[in-house]
Amino acid sequence: MIYDMLPIVVTLVTFSIYTATQPDHRLRPSVAFVAFTLFNQLKAPLDRLPKSISFLIMGWVSVTRIVNFFKNEDLDVTNVRLDKDLEDAVQIRAGTFSHIRSKPVVLHNIHLTVRQGSLTAIVGSVGAGKSSLLSTLIGDMYKHNGTVSVKGSVALVAQQAFILNATVRNNILFGAEFNEDKYNRVVAACALISDFEMLPKGDKSMIGEKGINLSGGQKQRISLARAVYNDADIYLLDDPLSAVDAHVGKHIFDNVIGPSGLLNGKTRIMVTHGIHWLPEVDEIYIITAGRMSEHGTYESLLSHNGDFAKFLKEYYIDDEKNAPTDDSPSRQTSQDFDEDDDVYDEQEEVETGKVAWNVYLTYFKSMGLRNTILGLLLILVSGGFNVAYSIWLSLWTSDAIFLSNSSESVKQVAMEKYVREMSALGVGEISAVLCFTLAAAYCFCKASSNLHRTLLSNILRAKSSFFDMKPLGMILNRFSKDIDVVDTGVGWSVVYLAWTIIGLITSIGGILYATPFFVVAIIHIAALYLYIQRFYICTARQLRRLSSKASSPIYAHFSETLHGCQTIRAYKHQERFIEDNRDKIENFNVYRYFCDSSENWLDVRMAATGGLLVFLASTFCVFSTQIPYLNCQLTSSLVGLALTLVFNITNILKRMVRAISNVETNIVSVERIKEYSEVEREADWTTDNKPSRQWPSSGVIEFSKYATKYRPELDLVIKDFNFEIHSKEKIGIVGRTGAGKSSLTLALFRMIESAKGCIKIDGVDISTLGLHDLRCRLTILPQDPVLFSGSFQDNLDPFGSYTDLQLWEVLSQCQLKEYVSNQPGQLTAECGEGGKNLSVGQRQLICLARALLRKTKILIMDEATAAVDLKTDDVIQKTIRSEFANCTILTIAHRLNTIMDCDRILVMSKGTIAEFDSPKSLLDSKESIFYGMAKDAGIVE
Repeated sequence: MIYDMLPIVVTLVTFSIYTATQPDHRLRPSVAFVAFTLFNQLKAPLDRLPKSISFLIMGWVSVTRIVNFFKNEDLDVTNVRLDKDLEDAVQIRAGTFSHIRSKPVVLHNIHLTVRQGSLTAIVGSVGAGKSSLLSTLIGDMYKHNGTVSVKGSVALVAQQAFILNATVRNNILFGAEFNEDKYNRVVAACALISDFEMLPKGDKSMIGEKGINLSGGQKQRISLARAVYNDADIYLLDDPLSAVDAHVGKHIFDNVIGPSGLLNGKTRIMVTHGIHWLPEVDEIYIITAGRMSEHGTYESLLSHNGDFAKFLKEYYIDDEKNAPTDDSPSRQTSQDFDEDDDVYDEQEEVETGKVAWNVYLTYFKSMGLRNTILGLLLILVSGGFNVAYSIWLSLWTSDAIFLSNSSESVKQVAMEKYVREMSALGVGEISAVLCFTLAAAYCFCKASSNLHRTLLSNILRAKSSFFDMKPLGMILNRFSKDIDVVDTGVGWSVVYLAWTIIGLITSIGGILYATPFFVVAIIHIAALYLYIQRFYICTARQLRRLSSKASSPIYAHFSETLHGCQTIRAYKHQERFIEDNRDKIENFNVYRYFCDSSENWLDVRMAATGGLLVFLASTFCVFSTQIPYLNCQLTSSLVGLALTLVFNITNILKRMVRAISNVETNIVSVERIKEYSEVEREADWTTDNKPSRQWPSSGVIEFSKYATKYRPELDLVIKDFNFEIHSKEKIGIVGRTGAGKSSLTLALFRMIESAKGCIKIDGVDISTLGLHDLRCRLTILPQDPVLFSGSFQDNLDPFGSYTDLQLWEVLSQCQLKEYVSNQPGQLTAECGEGGKNLSVGQRQLICLARALLRKTKILIMDEATAAVDLKTDDVIQKTIRSEFANCTILTIAHRLNTIMDCDRILVMSKGTIAEFDSPKSLLDSKESIFYGMAKDAGIVE
C-alpha cells in the first residue's frame, strides 16, 4: 500500500524542510492543512498507477498472444474447389494431405472419383486414413499437392456425433426451417419414432451436453437425420451404422442410405467397417496406410483376388454373424429423463437478496479466523496512527502560533520536537500498513488456495448425475471467472471496506475533538448516505449475479463449438454460430453496461452529498463562534483540522459505499464457489475397511436382491438382480435400448449406489469399501475411449508404475507398436486433447493397452469394439481371450459374434433379467429373446 505510505513521507519531509528554512521556524495552519489535504489527494492516483501499469502489461501479453494466434495458418478455403461444371460429384487428383503443415503426411497421392448420385464405400483398417479422406472433402486437411473438387453442397455425419445442448428437434433442424411432412419422413427413415416415444417430451425433450443422456446409437441416428433433413448434394457418412443393431442398421440402409432410400439420387460417400453392406454399393475404395490400394465394384474387386478379396473371404462369414445387437445406451439412457422436470434444460440458478452471512464466514474461515482478527487489529492501529498524525499536526500549528514571540532557540527545540514525534507517528503508521499488507497478501493467497482446493476436490468427487445436469460452461465459470474474482477482488475489497470504516471512525473522532457540535450534521448526512447505499447495493449485487450467470453460456457455447467445428464447417454454418456467440456476449454486455451505469449513478450522488457535507462544515465553522450559547472557541488550527478531516470523510464515505458494494458483489463469487463446493459427493474415497492386496483373487461376483436408480426421484433401472458370476466365467450381456446394461457396469463401479440389496466380489460387500479401493481393482473398456492431453506414456501409465519395456509389450499386443515407434518421440509423442491425433479405433486400442497393463481379475467391456474394423476387432478379441483367460469378463455386446463363445448370456429387459443361460441353451429355444436377436443378426436361420 505505497499510496498510503507515500503521502505520510512526503508530508513529513515537506513540513520538516519548510519549517527549517523559514526564518521563524513557524508552520502556519493556512499552509499546513492546505498542503496536507493536497498530499492526501495523492492517494487515489498513486493507488491507480501500479494497477494501471499491471493492466498495461497484462493487456500487452494478451494482445501478443492474440497476435500469435492470428499468425497461425488458417484453413485454406481454396483447398476444396466448388466446381459447378464438374462432370463428377467429387474428384481428388494426386492429393497429398496432412492435418496441419508441420505434421507428417497422412494421405499420399490420393486419386478419387465419385460419380453423381452414386453410393461409394471407403474401407480400410484402423488408422488407415478413412476419416481423414472425408476431412479433405470439407477442407479440414492441409493440402500439400493435388486438387480437390466438389459439385454442390456437403453434409457430414461424423464418426463421433456432434450433439447440441438443445432439443432433439433443434438438433435435427440445425437452423433449417421446420417442415412437418419432411421432418416426419426423415425421423421415420432414421428409426427415431420409437425413441421419441420414450422421451418425456418427445422430440422437444432437451438433450444434455454432448448428448450425455442419449445412447451412442441414438446420437448417431440424430446426426444422420440432421444430414438428411438439410438436403445436401453430397453426403459424407463416417461409419454411421457402427452403433446401431442389426435390424435398425438394415432399416436405415434400406430407407436412407441404400438405393431405395431417401438419399437415392444423392452422392453418398460412406466409410464403413460393415462389409455386409458392400455388395449394395456402386464402388469401393480400399485405403491402406494412407494410400489408395484398390478400387472398383464389389464384383470386380472380388474377381481380382487381391488384398481386398483375401480380406473379404477371411472376414465375410464373421461379419454376417458380427452385426451389432443393439445401440446400447451410454451411461445415461433415455429412460433416465425425469418426466416431471426436464433437468437437462436446467437454467443456472441465481440467488436473490442479501448474501448470507455464512458465505462471509466461509471466506474468513478459508483465510483463517486468527489471521482475520490480526488483520483487523493492524488496520485499527494504522487508522489510529493516521488520526494521531493529523491531530499532532494541529497541535504543531497551534503551538507555532503560541511560540511566535519566543526566542530562536525555543522555536528550534519545539520544531525538532514536533518533527521527531510526527516522524515517530509516521513510522508507526508505515510499519502498521506494511505489516498489514504482507499479512493480507498471505491471507488472501491462503483463502484463494483453500477455496480452489475445496471446489476442485468436491467437483472431482461429485456424483455423476451432477455432470449430467450441469453444462461444462457453468463449471468452467466457477474455475475461471469466480476464482479470478476471489484471487484479485474479494480480499482487497474486504480490506478496503475495513480501511474505510476504521478511517471513518477515526476521522469522526478527530472532528468531534475539534468541533463536538458538528455531530448533528454528520448524523443527518450519514442517514442520506445510508439511503443511497442501500438503494445502490441491492441493485449492484443482483446485477453482478446476473452478469456472472450470463457468462456461463459463453463458456458452454465456446466449448460446444470447438467440439463440433468440423460439422459446423461442413454445413457452412460458421456465421450462425458466430452470431449465436455474439448474442451471448451481447447479453453479457447488457448486464455489464448496467453495472457500469449504476456506478456512474452512485458517483453523481456521492459527489453531491459530499459537497453538501463540506458546505455544512464550512458554514458551521464560520458561524459557530457567532452563536454565544454554543460557547465554541475554534482556533485556526482546529478549523484546519476539522475541514481537512471533513474532506477526508467525504472521500471516505464515497469510498465506503463503493467498498460495501464491491464486497457484496465480489462475495457473490464466493457464494457461487460455495454452492459447487457443497454438491452431493460420492461415497468416501477410502475407508477403514481395506481389502487384502490380492483382492479380488477369484473374480466371483454375486448380486443379492440388488436394485438401483440414477437419482432418488427416478424409477429403478435395475430391479431385483439375484445371481452369481463364477470365477473366470465369461458373461455376455445383451438387451434392447434402455434395458439397463450400462447401468449394470455403473453399479459395479458404484457410479450409482444401491437402492436395496448388495453386490459382493469374492464375498466382500463393495458398499463397505472405499471407492478408490474398489475401482482400482476393476478394469473397464468403455464405449467411448477416454484419452487425456499428454503423451502415449502418460495415457498408458499416468503414475509411472511400469517400465518402458512393459509399455512396448502391450502396444505390440494391440498392434500399435509400429505406429507409436514411427512417431517423433515415440512414447513421449503427444496424443492431443482427447486423443485427437489418433483415429477413434486407435484410441480404443490405447484403452485396451492400458487395460492389459493393469490386468485386474475382473474386466468389463462396454461396447469396446464399436468403432473398429473387423480385423482390429478380431485382434482385440483374441488378445482378451489369451491375456484375460484367468479373469472374469463381462461383455456388453456390440457385435453378437463377440459373445457367442461366452459361458453364459445375460439378456436384460427393462432393468430385469429376462434370460440367463449358455448360448447353446438359449439358441435351442426358438421362443427365447436371444434366439430372436441371433436371427436378426443372421447367426441362425
